[in-house]
Order: sequence, then C-alpha cells, then structure tokens
Amino acid sequence: MKGKRLLGSGVAAALVLVLMGGLALAQAPQSTPLGTGFTYQGRLKSSGSPYSGTCDLRFKLYDALSGGTQIGPTQTKTSVGLTDGYLTVQLDFGSGAFAGDAR
Repeated sequence: MKGKRLLGSGVAAALVLVLMGGLALAQAPQSTPLGTGFTYQGRLKSSGSPYSGTCDLRFKLYDALSGGTQIGPTQTKTSVGLTDGYLTVQLDFGSGAFAGDAR
C-alpha cells in the first residue's frame, strides 16, 4: 500500500513538473523593439531613361503631397549605385516620423 502511495505521489509530481515546463515554453519570448529605420527601394530615370551608375541622393519625408511640413531630418546618401535605374537604401527619419498620420 505504501509503495502505491509513493508511486502515485511520484507520478503527480512528475505531472506537475511537465505542466510547469510546458507553461514556461508556451509563454511568448521577450521581443526586441523595432527600430525606426527601413529599406527604401526606388527607380530613378534621367531624361525618361533608367539611370545606371552612382549618384548622391537626398530623401525628405513630408506630411502632405504638396505644401506640407517636413517630418524628421533630410537623409543624404552618397555614391548610391543604380542598375537600370533601381536603387536600395536604408533610411531613418526618427521615432516620431510614423505615428499613424498620413505621409
């Protein structure tokens, strides 16, 4: 009788440990906050034809299509390589640039 009670207690303890381990694994891992930078891809044409080569570019973000206010600092990228007019750059206008308002 004592052996069955000991066995039952051992099984119960093992079950509790398994459940606790499962709960620990099921919890969401700590997430790292997203940065404010992003990758911009675009295409540049010169006189109607795609440009290939390198150039210096400036990027500005405004809160309206025309007559708006600039949001964040001007981003200057030098010696950007373009192939058939396509370019890819990393931009970061700061933490307040994208707060849900139109851009």
